Amino acid sequence: MNFILLFYYFSFLNFIIYLVPIKALFYIRPIFITIISLFFLFTYLIKIKIIKKIILYIINCCFFLIIGEYARLEPEITKALIIFSTIPLIFLFSNNLLLKFLGKSIIMAVIILSLYPGKQLQYRTGIKRQESTNSYDFMTYGQNSNNLTYSVDTRNYYSGNNGLSGWYDKQYWKFSTILPINGRVYFPKEQGSFPIVFVVHGNALAEKESHKGYDYLLKHLAQNGYVAVSIDENFLNGNWTNLGIGTPSENDARGFLILEHIKLFNSWNSDKNSKLYNKIDLENIGLVGHSRGGEAVSIAARYSYNYPIKAVMTLAQTDRQYKENIELTNISFLTIQGANDGDITSFKGRAQYNRVVFNNDLFNLKASYYIEGANHAQFNSDWGKNDTSSLGSAFYSSKQNLLAKDQQEIAKILGLHFFNSILKNKLQDVDFLIYPQKIEGIPDIQIINDYTDSSFKKIRNEELEFRNLTQERIILNGGFYRHLTLSDSSKISILNTNNSYNYKDLQFSAASTNMIEQKVLVRIIENSNIVKTYNISIPEAIEKKIFKTALLNRNNIEPNFQVFIEPTSTWDKIELYFPASASNTILLGDFYIEK
Repeated sequence: MNFILLFYYFSFLNFIIYLVPIKALFYIRPIFITIISLFFLFTYLIKIKIIKKIILYIINCCFFLIIGEYARLEPEITKALIIFSTIPLIFLFSNNLLLKFLGKSIIMAVIILSLYPGKQLQYRTGIKRQESTNSYDFMTYGQNSNNLTYSVDTRNYYSGNNGLSGWYDKQYWKFSTILPINGRVYFPKEQGSFPIVFVVHGNALAEKESHKGYDYLLKHLAQNGYVAVSIDENFLNGNWTNLGIGTPSENDARGFLILEHIKLFNSWNSDKNSKLYNKIDLENIGLVGHSRGGEAVSIAARYSYNYPIKAVMTLAQTDRQYKENIELTNISFLTIQGANDGDITSFKGRAQYNRVVFNNDLFNLKASYYIEGANHAQFNSDWGKNDTSSLGSAFYSSKQNLLAKDQQEIAKILGLHFFNSILKNKLQDVDFLIYPQKIEGIPDIQIINDYTDSSFKKIRNEELEFRNLTQERIILNGGFYRHLTLSDSSKISILNTNNSYNYKDLQFSAASTNMIEQKVLVRIIENSNIVKTYNISIPEAIEKKIFKTALLNRNNIEPNFQVFIEPTSTWDKIELYFPASASNTILLGDFYIEK
């Protein structure tokens, strides 16, 4: 019997890993587990008592649901977990008392781990909640609102779900590809014309009203002089029949709907019967997107209908679910990613960051933020604490996450400074984007942030010297970087060969590849004399803590780039000197000088 059990599990292992794409786990896992488990239990184990059959079936389903959840994040470890799950079941139904005891002990250990709350993230919370004396109005619009709108044909972008999911959509929504324009909007009460910011949610169960989860952001923007809109695209999300997964190929439809909402507000702005008559500054449009919505806002900005979309902000965004790379030109961009994101487990916003270019004389910026303790779901106030709702959530480490109010406050603060800088031309806010730790009350967590803007130009490679190190050119998130292996007294020199860089700020970005902070000595040299020296530090990588135990947190280091903007006076050469104790590798971006 034990050999039959072993054969069953290893057959499952090979079926899942080698024959079924990982994405298909979402669709076939519950059905497959149910059918093959029943077949196995009642065919091969017919002689086992009914109580043992039930126990085996329950344990079997639980193990595979947990393993399947983990496979979504770390496919390469799924094999080991399935093999490990085989062992206690073989032990449990063995005739050997010691093996039975070991099997029960392993199962109890898994249960205890699921009950263990995890280690608490220690940080000082105390963000000063930014409130304004300005009040705001609120309204909804769409099918079930007093402010009726219309529907648009999305068949060029979205064909709807098929099979059971398609049937369910038609029953639940009463439509398929002719989609409504629904949403909610907060706007200042006072008279005036205000920039407008549209927010679009990501994928969750379609039956949830995900667009309501950004009221914290809308209210904050409205209190500070913006018309703030949350777009309802819940009908494009996955429903319970496909486990809420949806189809990634619909992100262009999400982007198309954003542009249709802009068209609607454009018409309201010129309609004397509208509450928003002459209320919107449609020359200053910003977009915010979360998860799949983060990719959708870039698609909308790229194809824009000639609307002046000037600023795009993304929260834990997806990338390349759409059929092509989206390049943004002369559009400011800000992206935020949490280190503990259990859904988008790498910083995909960095890929979009690397596809943003500036080539005109207007001021634009791009910035990225990798935040300790932030996860995926808590950017939406209605998505809960964990990044999954399945049985696997028992092993996620919600204790090691930021408090939801702090994670959302960071999004509010950075978002407001970003939109103020671009849509209101308040360039004094830029300093807070470069140095977020300056913001009063920001929690004392680690934030690694990169930044550049259109006031900088790239320093030519001919003006750089590398000594006592080896370098390899690599591509990371679509950007080109130097992978440097440091040795004793490694040094990088920037040469001012044309004497054109005096009194200009030097800017570069670097990333640690491990949990070691790298000290760097900066020397400013003029006429062969060292006129100034000081130290900077490349921060250690932030450790990902998605699961409660380090045994499951594999691949828990992701290099992320910290910007350094160094003011200079007159100089002939700037040296970055790595002390003799350095035995490390780092990633280095290009060097820029202020124009």
